[in-house]
Amino acid sequence: MECHGRIRAVAASLRALAGRGALDSPAAVSTATQVARYLRIALPLHAADEEQSVAPRLCALRPELAAQLDQIADEHAEIEELVGRALPGLDGTAPLDQTALRALAAALHGHIEGEERLIFPLIDALSPAEQAAALAELRARRAMA
Repeated sequence: MECHGRIRAVAASLRALAGRGALDSPAAVSTATQVARYLRIALPLHAADEEQSVAPRLCALRPELAAQLDQIADEHAEIEELVGRALPGLDGTAPLDQTALRALAAALHGHIEGEERLIFPLIDALSPAEQAAALAELRARRAMA
């Protein structure tokens, strides 16, 4: 839930920046810099956590969910494309792409809501050992970042 809280904050920042249309103040530049850093570092880690540590365990537990979990991975790829379109504006190397910022904010919001409906209730169904192993992988991934 902490990660999803940060994603919600990033989505709100993306919407706010899209509404500004330009990095026209030190506060806007600071927000854009923080959002860009999150999109480059933390968001890919979050996707890797789900695809490499959570989804395989959930598929083993509930094989009938494979198609839905694959859809979540497909959404990660779509979000990655939107991130690529948004980053130049956030970095100040191009004008802000308001359409990309809004689309990315919407995609992030929809994606995490879907995860919260599908994945979150199933985490408790994993054994304590599986939960601990997944958490250890998440922590190791961050230690390498």
